[in-house]
Amino acid sequence: MNIAIYIPLVSAIFVLFLVLFIFLKGEKSKSQFLFLLISFSFILWFIGTFKMFTSETDAEIIFWDKINYITAIFAPILLYHFGLEFTKLYTKNKKKLLIIGYILAVIFFLLLRTNYFIDDVYKYSWGGHAKAAIAHHPFVLYFIFYMCLFFFILYENYKRTKKDPLKNIQVKYLLWGFVIFSLVASPAFLPAYGISIYPFEYLAGVIFVIVAAVGITRHFLFGVRVILTEFLIGIMGLMLFILPFLIEIPILKTITLIILLLFCVFSYLLIRATYQEIKRRNEIEKLYKELEKLDKAKSEFVSIASHQLRTPLTAVKGYISMMLENDYGNPPEKMKLPLKNIYTSNERLIKLVNDLLNVSRIEAGRLQFKKESFSLEEMINSIIEELRSLAENKNIYLKLEKSKKVLPNIFADKDKIRQAIINIIDNAIHYTEKGGITVKIENQGNKLRTSITDTGEGMTKKELSFLFESFSRGKAGTKLWTEGAGLGLYVTKKFIELNKGKAWAESKGKNKGSTFYIELPIK
Repeated sequence: MNIAIYIPLVSAIFVLFLVLFIFLKGEKSKSQFLFLLISFSFILWFIGTFKMFTSETDAEIIFWDKINYITAIFAPILLYHFGLEFTKLYTKNKKKLLIIGYILAVIFFLLLRTNYFIDDVYKYSWGGHAKAAIAHHPFVLYFIFYMCLFFFILYENYKRTKKDPLKNIQVKYLLWGFVIFSLVASPAFLPAYGISIYPFEYLAGVIFVIVAAVGITRHFLFGVRVILTEFLIGIMGLMLFILPFLIEIPILKTITLIILLLFCVFSYLLIRATYQEIKRRNEIEKLYKELEKLDKAKSEFVSIASHQLRTPLTAVKGYISMMLENDYGNPPEKMKLPLKNIYTSNERLIKLVNDLLNVSRIEAGRLQFKKESFSLEEMINSIIEELRSLAENKNIYLKLEKSKKVLPNIFADKDKIRQAIINIIDNAIHYTEKGGITVKIENQGNKLRTSITDTGEGMTKKELSFLFESFSRGKAGTKLWTEGAGLGLYVTKKFIELNKGKAWAESKGKNKGSTFYIELPIK
């Protein structure tokens, strides 16, 4: 007899062990219960396949093939139900499809008892298989439709859980595991239509066990972490326990007993360590969720506070500006300098509030973009004219090295790119005491690269590593410009990246200046 016919039986045994471990060790939930039902249906399928392989009469082949079809009828709707429960993506339409699916499954189950579903037997070199009758054709469509719905739900959940790494990888394992399982098992219907293909779909059981075991042991599917550990330890312990009874040499028997004792001790330590790891992991997950809540609350607070602060600050700016422009009469000479200082401080506060507002919008994903085609060179030239007075006040130069060739336009959000470049040049002016700043634009084929090189303090490798993080500043920053909050470069990098660009900085070290690079796509 061909040994291959026993593989379905072996698959059934492995799935049965998996089901028992999940039932005994896993968390009791509706998704777990549905997963167990699906697993039992697979067991039924493997046993039916084994019995069909070993059947000798047409009646036996048809009987066991009907057992297989019971699994095939209920498997897709159970998988769809499991997908909805596991992902919690219930909607009104999906619930309707679930009810319709169960009704169709019951109808096909009733038809299975007649000759309208399968009738007669095809004979092949490897064995026999029942022939598909008229009701078998809509059944195949039903099967494909609900399997596709199941995969779509898992894929939808995979995209939604990218911010939760653990959940995301669980869904990924389920998705790919069942995709591979379905690809291997899909030829099972072909022999029913007279296509002689050896039914190797029973190998799907092995794949199912492997994927489920990896998902369980590595990624806590159904709350089971020590299942495979205890299972393997149990098998090895049993073997070591039996071994002394099979050995006749006393010294080897003694050594085996000592090994068994050591194995028991280390196995206990391993399982205890695994439980402790699970406990720590669960505590970290809880803390992570709490931090997410706090981070969300922080972002909402910053957004609300920024909005509330910006209105009065803008009003203060307007009134002080009118006072300096003599709209309320000529102020006394001794008031002009304090008013200018108030105006400057108010401007810094407005910039800080705008940066905080931008940070909260970036973190919440609420930034709106209005992309257009524009000349980067013209924009940078206007920025330099705007900031030239700041450079001149420090007796440093600020210049643009114009390209000899005509530069193409870029396609991005003009206001946000302008703000990003202003932030970098403004920083360069504040952090440069001697020399100056040179801006250069180069055509890199499908993108324009802007370099802003200063002769300032420079940065160490450590400072460069966290330069674009929020609320981070180098030593030169805290020494030369105490008013900075460390948000400008963070906002700059995010603005550039959200416009499909790239921003980074380079420096040869302290007192050797720095160069900031911005790459933006050409339309």
